[in-house]
Amino acid sequence: MHIIILRKDTINYYYDKGVQNNNDIIIAGAGLSGLMAAKSASGNGLSVKVLEEDQEVGLPEKCDGLVSVQGLKELGINPSNRTIQAKIKKAILHSPNGTDIHIDASKKDIIVVDRSEFDVSIAKDVTLNDGVIELGNRILSYKESETGIEVKSKNGNYKCKVFIDGTGISYLASKRKSGLLQAAKYIVSGKDISEDTVELFFNQEVTPGFFVWLIPAGDGLAKLGCGGNIINGFSVLDKHLEKMKLKPVRKMASSIYVGGPLEKFVNNEIMLVGDAAGQTKPTTAGGIYSGGMGGLIAGKTAVQYLKDNKNSKILHNYEKQWKDMFQRDFELTRISRNLFERLDNKAIDKVFSLILKKGIDNDISNEGEFDFHSSVLKKIFVSKDTVDLLGTVAGSEMRRMTKILRRK
Repeated sequence: MHIIILRKDTINYYYDKGVQNNNDIIIAGAGLSGLMAAKSASGNGLSVKVLEEDQEVGLPEKCDGLVSVQGLKELGINPSNRTIQAKIKKAILHSPNGTDIHIDASKKDIIVVDRSEFDVSIAKDVTLNDGVIELGNRILSYKESETGIEVKSKNGNYKCKVFIDGTGISYLASKRKSGLLQAAKYIVSGKDISEDTVELFFNQEVTPGFFVWLIPAGDGLAKLGCGGNIINGFSVLDKHLEKMKLKPVRKMASSIYVGGPLEKFVNNEIMLVGDAAGQTKPTTAGGIYSGGMGGLIAGKTAVQYLKDNKNSKILHNYEKQWKDMFQRDFELTRISRNLFERLDNKAIDKVFSLILKKGIDNDISNEGEFDFHSSVLKKIFVSKDTVDLLGTVAGSEMRRMTKILRRK
């Protein structure tokens, strides 16, 4: 019997058959996407093993946990009250010159989850379904062979029939340089922190290509973060701490990815999920729903492949299903990111003024979707006023976006 510590106060037990060459599915990484792949693959009579380099599931915390309840339902997740940190009713977007756009999110059922607790809850489901999670075991390399996928790790060597890579940004960084942004974050406390409001601060001179965010985390805490091209993130955040009278509790630095999905998620019996496949939104770098869905579909597809005499076409169904769901939206948001990166502060101020003048803020409140941004982008960009305003700055991106938005 082995012991797996999912969290300092939680111990789960599992039986490991001890045959390292007899693995049906090995998953690299116990982040959300890897765990979702393990959850959907386990409990089907196959051996499923997750190898995670960190010593605990859910730590260090990977993202800020902003997600829609509908998205979680589609992932088969019903978050517990212990997991939910906040329920979001409003968003405020701040332009460089101080113009504010208020978005009513009260009907969109958006929550903030504690990512550590959230990931641990999924990991428990994996082990309850006879899946195995090995902590403190970093994968060093993997490759195809005539007898399967050979995996070398810190704690030994393995073989498996299907390998799912959910190692995240570290995989992408070795394949792509564009689309990676520096990011920094504080957990902060303050008496004036709103319990139900997300705030975004745009300023191309401070956070070029991205923004500063403030997301409530319950109990008088919030997540203050920023990203951008070539920035000193903590220097940026320190100014916001002073201005907003917030006190830092702890800090963390990371990279975020906004470059869009990779062209291929599947190469023979090797599959990519989550950040490793570029399944994070180009607008916000969020990926709980899209990356989680990648893991969910990949795990189910791997099971189907192994139970259907290894029909080589089956694994590619994963890529097709995910892209059928997300490709159009990601294509649009990637173009909008290209456009945004070319705007200066004056142009951003003009876009904010145009949104307020045309009542687009009300349209976003009433019709905008949290998980898919196409409807919001259509309201903003498919209008003569916006084309006239931004066409001279980013004409090619505007034409591409307009063409895609007019597709059915």
